[in-house]
Amino acid sequence: MKMTQQGSSEGRYAYVHGGNKVYEWSQDLDSVSIFLRPPPPVPGNLIYVEIRAGEVTAGLKGADTGPFIKEETGGLVDVGESTWVMDGEGEGREIEIVLNPGFDFRNAEFNGQVPDARNFMGGVGYS
Repeated sequence: MKMTQQGSSEGRYAYVHGGNKVYEWSQDLDSVSIFLRPPPPVPGNLIYVEIRAGEVTAGLKGADTGPFIKEETGGLVDVGESTWVMDGEGEGREIEIVLNPGFDFRNAEFNGQVPDARNFMGGVGYS
């Protein structure tokens, strides 16, 4: 069974399958980040990440075991504005894949009305 649960830090969610954490992800208005832990002895030059408009794949170059992840993105991604990096050392190493949604407004209709900030998307909260 596939499940999403709270990740290792604030704002991250873990994707768990068969009791194992496959990856973590976070999202903000500008991007979606996917966080993976590569096998400890593997150097970065043996990792591949393919970012396509509707899919992201990551794994070991030349491995016949298949990718770490191969997931649909749930929406179109601006491939040219998306990237990945591997950072850290030892057990703390992590691959971060940053997907830019590349908002597409081609079919948007503008009516000239400005939304009321008190109500729009939950409104403005003051404390």
